[in-house]
Amino acid sequence: DKPADTCMSRFVRTSTFDRISASLLIANGVFIGIQVENSFYVESETWINVVDYVFCVAFLIELGMRLWGFGFWGFWLNPEDNAWNSFDFVVVILSTFDTLISIMADASPSSGSESEGSVLGNISVLRVVRVVRIIRVLRVIRVMKFFQDLRILLAAIVSTIKTATFALILMMLIM
Repeated sequence: DKPADTCMSRFVRTSTFDRISASLLIANGVFIGIQVENSFYVESETWINVVDYVFCVAFLIELGMRLWGFGFWGFWLNPEDNAWNSFDFVVVILSTFDTLISIMADASPSSGSESEGSVLGNISVLRVVRVVRIIRVLRVIRVMKFFQDLRILLAAIVSTIKTATFALILMMLIM
């Protein structure tokens, strides 16, 4: 192994890297909330697009670091993170595709019949691809592995609700 590979491999396995990734995911979730809220009132502002592009690049860098640190086979065959790595890979690649289409649509001429005939001018194509942004929010769930106590509490609440539902049904049958 090259020294850089060993160093990167150690770094991506640290809790510091996980905390940085978790912070990035939470910040992106908050930003998507702001982005959605803002989209109800005005057309997408430039600063929102820039921040969106920065998040896309940051997630690409994170994915690249994980691929480099774990190695190709280690990334895909790691038994404890295999599902998350696959999910992250798909979401990051689709987000990158969405970002590239957004950049090309912004750069294309927007007046007259040229835009209407252009594939990039077709709003339905952009809308379908933007569904990826909703999926990006699901990456925040990965942060939940850091909050073991919260996961236990949520599991207990779900279990209690299920039991309470059965108790309520039983009481209704008796009455």
